[in-house]
Amino acid sequence: MSEAHESGSGGSMDDALRAFRAAARLGPNADVRPERVVALAAALLRLAYGLDQIAWGTWKKMAPTSAIRRGTGLPECVAAHFEGRGASADAEVERLRLFVSSLLSSVSQVGHFAHRELDRLGPERIEDGVAAGALGRDAACWRRYKELAGAYDEDQLEAAMLASMTEYVEAMLAGGARAEAAASGAEA
Repeated sequence: MSEAHESGSGGSMDDALRAFRAAARLGPNADVRPERVVALAAALLRLAYGLDQIAWGTWKKMAPTSAIRRGTGLPECVAAHFEGRGASADAEVERLRLFVSSLLSSVSQVGHFAHRELDRLGPERIEDGVAAGALGRDAACWRRYKELAGAYDEDQLEAAMLASMTEYVEAMLAGGARAEAAASGAEA
């Protein structure tokens, strides 16, 4: 790939190629073919655009009241970047990467949520503070279970689980660089 042209984003083509080689994990002397780069870039853009649409659509259903919103969107930022009508799309790509990694790693919170709910309705919790009445300890425990479980239905359980996942995603996104480490740890 010719390295003599300027890249249009303020840096030299040499700088862009060095960054590309590093990201692609290529050696400094690897023969990079432009047609393959462009074909792969097209495939990666389709992947990124699909993730952008699915992730933000999922978030809208999962956390309709969250302050975290999509914004302009990746396709629009990329088009503006390539056409020279806007700033680099790097920030939007990074935002999507952090968002998707946070959203995916929030699935790991389902187990913590389930454990909390089972603990809340577990035998030890029910037996705490229950005194045997005229009907006996078992009847008192059953009455206590019904108090704790209340009118808990599937919709409430789903809403509570999604709220737990939402809190996790928002905390990871607020943490910025810490979100990267947490997402990497969730993969292991």
